[in-house]
Amino acid sequence: MSQSVPQPIQPIVIAGIEIPAAEQTPLVMALLEVIRRHEREIVELRNEIQRLKGTTQRPKIEPSRLLKPRAAKDPKGKRPGSEKRPKTKSLKIDETVVLHPDQLPADAKLEGYRDFVVQDLIVKTHVTRYRRAAYRLPDGSLSVAALPSGCTSHFGVGLQQYVLLQTHQNHVTQGRLLEELREWGIDISAGQIANILLEGHETFHAEKDELLPTARQVSDHLHCDDTSARHCGRPAVCTHIGNELFASFTTTDSKSGLNFLRLLCQPEERYRWCEEAQQSLEWLGAGKKLVQRLADQPE
Repeated sequence: MSQSVPQPIQPIVIAGIEIPAAEQTPLVMALLEVIRRHEREIVELRNEIQRLKGTTQRPKIEPSRLLKPRAAKDPKGKRPGSEKRPKTKSLKIDETVVLHPDQLPADAKLEGYRDFVVQDLIVKTHVTRYRRAAYRLPDGSLSVAALPSGCTSHFGVGLQQYVLLQTHQNHVTQGRLLEELREWGIDISAGQIANILLEGHETFHAEKDELLPTARQVSDHLHCDDTSARHCGRPAVCTHIGNELFASFTTTDSKSGLNFLRLLCQPEERYRWCEEAQQSLEWLGAGKKLVQRLADQPE
């Protein structure tokens, strides 16, 4: 009978340190078992502490869902819009129709009118065809009339605004929005709706980038806060900077103090060394050599 060949002892790696087979003595193996047992106990104790504190090890950020908008509640318990006010005084009248009673006697006198205002909504398509005149010039080239300013797409500004409003504010899915527009007679595809939502927003981005620098110059105070968010399917952080006059939201992958300073210093990251900064650095316990070296620098 053939005897089984003993298998070679494999090295063990603990915390990045490799323990070769020659050093795997009974004492070392016993200590490794103690370490593994302690690690399991530490994990169990941490989980128990988190359970008792009502916290979790890592927040689970759920994907965004279509939420039903909630009506604002009045502190006194009244339904919004139930307070007494003139409901038709501020309305813009687009059409006035005068009505007269039937079969009036000849001596009837007009005493005035009793107004009855009806609000309605008219939804219809509006297709504009721009006939761009083309002229052949003496040199043989062709001169074609330019489109009006702002006309850069086959879908008008009103339609683009409606798509953005329905998607971002009213939480309408692209599938339902496509069905709705086609029922109204709009010849549009799912890809074209996606292009309206995702492309050609340079003007919005430019306006957003100018908001915080301008508000920073005219505001005497700013509020800031951050919250967990999802961006491109990954956990991220949405930072809010604003006050009662404006609000700026930026999504990044960090919530550090340095990241906040970079957002606050848009569009150019610049810092100023002054007396207040030196006092703050001393208060934080920085080394004397570092404080002195910075103090010798110009402001």
